[in-house]
Amino acid sequence: GKNGSGKSTLLSVIMADHPQAYSNNIELFGNKRGSGESIWDIKKRIGFFSPELLRYFDMNLTGEDIIASGWNEIIGQVSKPSNEKLQLLKELVNWLGISDIIPFKLGELSLGQQKMILIARAMIKNSELLILDEPLQGMDIEWREHFKQKIDLFSQNRTVLYVTHDQEEIPSGHWNILQL
Repeated sequence: GKNGSGKSTLLSVIMADHPQAYSNNIELFGNKRGSGESIWDIKKRIGFFSPELLRYFDMNLTGEDIIASGWNEIIGQVSKPSNEKLQLLKELVNWLGISDIIPFKLGELSLGQQKMILIARAMIKNSELLILDEPLQGMDIEWREHFKQKIDLFSQNRTVLYVTHDQEEIPSGHWNILQL
């Protein structure tokens, strides 16, 4: 949808970050919103990417630190992952083809590379719902095509909400499209 069509508002309702999430009849993961679950119970089940997340991270943190922070529900909170989690992180970044950029500080990376790190962060906990808000903006054509394929493969085992202004950025698999 176009700017102002309500895409970001819809995502914030789903993430329980919007007041309308509490005043309307909304179900998430089969439960009526407000039936006793906390916002953290919801966020635990969601991997989330939005370009606005860049504002919440220290630009001196490495890509590895940022990706590992995806296991936390609090955006910007970074802690040392276990060896098992570090192995999962290495497998993911190798699969995504971004292992060469994870040692760099976020502030040393291009905007496209920063987004790649944040997409990996959203994927790391292998959530049942992955929300990607404008994930490919700012990437060059080669990386955009690469990530479209990876997102398409990743989406085969979970629900993905993929928000974009540009239909060309939608991965080529079987997607239900809602235009706002």
